[in-house]
Amino acid sequence: MKAAMGVNRSPQAELAWRWISEHAAENVAAEEYPLLLASIEAVSSVIEQMAPQDHEMAAAAILYSYRQRVTLEFSDSLIEQMGDAVMQLVEGSIEMTALHSASAVGEVQSDLHHENLRKMLLAMAKDVRVVVIKLAEHLERMRTPLGLSREQQVINAELTRNILAPLANRLGMGALKWQLEDLTFRALDPETYQSLSRQIELKRDQREAYIEASVTAIEQALSASKLSGEVSGRTKHLYSIWKKMDRKQVGVESLYDLNAVRILVDSVADCYAALGLVHGLWNHIPKEFDDYIANPKGNNYRSIHTAVFGPQGQVLEVQIRTHEMHDAAEMGVASHWRYKEGTRYDPGFERKIEWLRQLLEWKEELSEQDAVSEQFRDEMAEEHIYILTPNGEVVELPEGGTALDFAYTIHTGLGHRTRGAKVDGKIIPLHQSLHSGQRVEILTVKEGGPTRDWMNPNLGYLHTSRARYRVRQWFRKQDFDENVAAGRTIVERELMRAGSPEVSTAQWLARYEQKDLEHFHAAVGQGDITSGQVAGAIQLITGVEKRAVEKKRPRREALKSDASSGEVTICGVGNLMTSISSCCNPKYPDPIIGFITRSRGVTIHQQECSNALHLIETEPERVIEVSWSGGVDEMQHYHLEVEAYDRSGLLRDITLLLSDEAANIDSIQTQTDKQRHTAHITVSIELQKGKSIGRVLDQLLRMSNVISAVRADLK
Repeated sequence: MKAAMGVNRSPQAELAWRWISEHAAENVAAEEYPLLLASIEAVSSVIEQMAPQDHEMAAAAILYSYRQRVTLEFSDSLIEQMGDAVMQLVEGSIEMTALHSASAVGEVQSDLHHENLRKMLLAMAKDVRVVVIKLAEHLERMRTPLGLSREQQVINAELTRNILAPLANRLGMGALKWQLEDLTFRALDPETYQSLSRQIELKRDQREAYIEASVTAIEQALSASKLSGEVSGRTKHLYSIWKKMDRKQVGVESLYDLNAVRILVDSVADCYAALGLVHGLWNHIPKEFDDYIANPKGNNYRSIHTAVFGPQGQVLEVQIRTHEMHDAAEMGVASHWRYKEGTRYDPGFERKIEWLRQLLEWKEELSEQDAVSEQFRDEMAEEHIYILTPNGEVVELPEGGTALDFAYTIHTGLGHRTRGAKVDGKIIPLHQSLHSGQRVEILTVKEGGPTRDWMNPNLGYLHTSRARYRVRQWFRKQDFDENVAAGRTIVERELMRAGSPEVSTAQWLARYEQKDLEHFHAAVGQGDITSGQVAGAIQLITGVEKRAVEKKRPRREALKSDASSGEVTICGVGNLMTSISSCCNPKYPDPIIGFITRSRGVTIHQQECSNALHLIETEPERVIEVSWSGGVDEMQHYHLEVEAYDRSGLLRDITLLLSDEAANIDSIQTQTDKQRHTAHITVSIELQKGKSIGRVLDQLLRMSNVISAVRADLK
């Protein structure tokens, strides 16, 4: 035990180890005792490296790690000796441990998951150090999964991928993030991990020689310029390599940027001086330059990234940052306590956890389960964009955010009154996705509110959960009768699209647990139940079969399934087990999507299955693109019927709209009723797989004079 206690620990940490030594032997089997101590020591070491001066966190990490492995209450004397601060950290870390329940990675829509997530967020808000402790302890679990079943290892890996690794990234803890992601990769796809590892190892000697030559050249240039700096090779993590291979759809032999170096200097001015030296040594690649010092990432990550054609003309990646920036990038929020007790105001630290404070500002949302989970997913998204206001202030949005999301992020009232937007001086549609660096001006009316179209996912107005929640809240406050009428219209429209099947009141009420039909319609009208969920429910309740004839598309790796065709393609992934979902039982050539399960590989659903629609809304990170294999130019055929009041240019507008939606028109027929002044248009179209027919129908319905737009092939 003395070896485990070490010689440089704080009095609180020594006390924690002493208590463990007195109680562990009588509560742990003899053969497990050394493993227990080694595991706790590993967690303690991570904390000591990240925050050597934070004695409270070090002691709390030791006690929490022990508590995770041995179910034993702490004695009153220990609690008194440790003090309130340490024990509150332990209790906060235990609250975060609720995420280990299967619901956290399986049934995310469950009440238990939402309550666990709420507890975790509140624990983080009280003291963000609980995140550091939790991540350190979980890292050790992932490194040494001894005694865990394969199912439990997969659960831990999915928890890491979905919540803990993104959380480490959001809090700037790069050192933990990369380790967690690599370990998750190893646990969830061991064959690909081992294969990639072997391929990387084959050229290790060549790569090390190249890096050594590059480092020497940069060091000589720094010395000649009398610029002080440390230069070292930078390890490319397997998961990041695999992500790049997957994104570019190439093998490891086609990647030429595995060579990377990092330069650490003393000041920001030295960073730019070093950048000039590197670009003076070798030709830089213009598109591969990012200045995160001038424009920090959302987690306050600061560094200069550039790529050059280095020695022998090979691509070399270079990172340049100060020592302080490096500590912040590796340790994140933990760097706040690295050299001090944490009492001094630190602007960088404050920025790192500002997103958490914003998340918890909406206290009313903490009681609304879906809002908490959706907002957490938005904040955990690795990819964000940075938009400028007319005054030059920066607003952060998840990638895919629209001008309407931008307006709601600034202020709820601004979002409600929005009627248009300008990007860099040009008017754009409100549903158009924004890109980093754009300057957005919102055009408003003095009074008014959102439209129900904004809640229609097919129209793409809102991407962030924050904006969707605010719009739902606005409609909840409107007149009940108005919501009932709007909801009835939406339900009737979806029934027409499905071929007008019979759905009883009892079936609606049983599915959505509403006390009567009026309250069901009100829930739809105010956005609590979306039109997509209604469409999926109709299909599930009535067993409506949707068929689409698909032509062939380029062959990708085919995997066996239980479908009649025998093969399903998983895009960009190999060696995964697949199974056909029993809830919708898709058969070739139904449009399908895949869902990564905890223990059954990839489950295949129809695209319009109600469960699939729910998964897309609640767990988009676990949805994967799949298709029936063996095809080229895969298309779906649809027959649509449009009823409209006749007017000049009607047919032209319809064909233009279909063209904008990338629909190929096979045939079109029109019949005009002169007495009623209406036109009945039947059109057959081909739509590329992945394009939503629901979006096409919604766009048609929004056209001037159009009365109805439905699928004729479902009648």
